[in-house]
Amino acid sequence: MTIQLVDTVSGNHLWGERYDRELEDIFVVQDEITRAVVSTLPERLEDAGRDLAKRKQTSNFTAYDLVLLGNERWRRLTWKDLAEALNYFRSAVALDPLYARAHANIAWTHVCSVFLETAGATSLDEALRHIERALDIDDSDAWSHGVFGQLLFLLKRDDEAEIHLERALALNPNDADVAAVFANILIYWGRWQESLTWIDTAKRLNPLPPNLYPWYHALALYSGREYEQAIRALKEMRSLDRWSHGLLAACYAQISRLDDARAEMDAFIDERERELKELGQVPPRSPLDLALSRADRYRNTLDREHFLDGLRKAGLTD
Repeated sequence: MTIQLVDTVSGNHLWGERYDRELEDIFVVQDEITRAVVSTLPERLEDAGRDLAKRKQTSNFTAYDLVLLGNERWRRLTWKDLAEALNYFRSAVALDPLYARAHANIAWTHVCSVFLETAGATSLDEALRHIERALDIDDSDAWSHGVFGQLLFLLKRDDEAEIHLERALALNPNDADVAAVFANILIYWGRWQESLTWIDTAKRLNPLPPNLYPWYHALALYSGREYEQAIRALKEMRSLDRWSHGLLAACYAQISRLDDARAEMDAFIDERERELKELGQVPPRSPLDLALSRADRYRNTLDREHFLDGLRKAGLTD
């Protein structure tokens, strides 16, 4: 029997011991374990506390509060909230240029904007500068490596992307968000079976997951031709965004529920038009062009065509 004590925040191993005893000695072993933990824990906690203190990223409380405000905004995943989050993170960096998490979250906000194809999405140049700065400041931050992995994926530097995503998971195996975003990237690499494993891990680590987790789950199931299960996963979302309607449309079309598919496709198009109207912009490209851009993330031609096939069957045209 092996006993381990693990820091659930960092994933670091704090203490471990193996006990070889007969079953009838179980209560004796329990007493031994209790004494060992009590005697070992203070020293280990002190070490962990010192490590945490060394890795504390800012002593500026205003910068810290700005990052918290930005985090609350980006999780809403609308173009307005992403823009507000970006301003909060930039302000935090202005107050503390050595605040690694603020730099990482500037990059993350740009990555989100590109992934969600928000009408105001810009180039990834600023994202690249800030994530490299974040890792210069603290190369041991799992979230920063996770963000860099997604950014590198968008830049089609897949080998490097996987290195950073795996590094993030090695640094903190208990980070549900990193597990979930790795699941998302694996889908586009054609590895949907692995993706399902990682999204299950993310949901286990975070029993109250954000809205993105069911989307990642559904997208992996769609890739696996499990359309009914994908529909059920999408129905777990607290609210449906543009692409959730689009994927529902594709799923319904693939199982020949064409009326439902067309209704969801109409909702997909309406959501896009509403976003553009709020921005006061003329649509720069058709809904089909938007779908082609999303499909371009798939590295495998068959996966790309399968994604577009469902949307076309649902009625997506120029």
